[in-house]
Amino acid sequence: MSIGFHLDVPYVTFAEYGRRMRITEAAARQQAEKGLLPVYEQKLPGKEQGRKYINLALMFKQALEA
Repeated sequence: MSIGFHLDVPYVTFAEYGRRMRITEAAARQQAEKGLLPVYEQKLPGKEQGRKYINLALMFKQALEA
């Protein structure tokens, strides 16, 4: 018997993560700032800071390794 998993997207916005987890966007940002959520920063040309996303792919990998 085998079990299959499907990850629909590797990264989500803080708002989308909040929607999926039924928490506010602010709560998701606070969790990320505390280091509880892995964050991926998309570098933008000519900008010092990029857009930040929750890294679901890394969370999925860590869950499988636990």
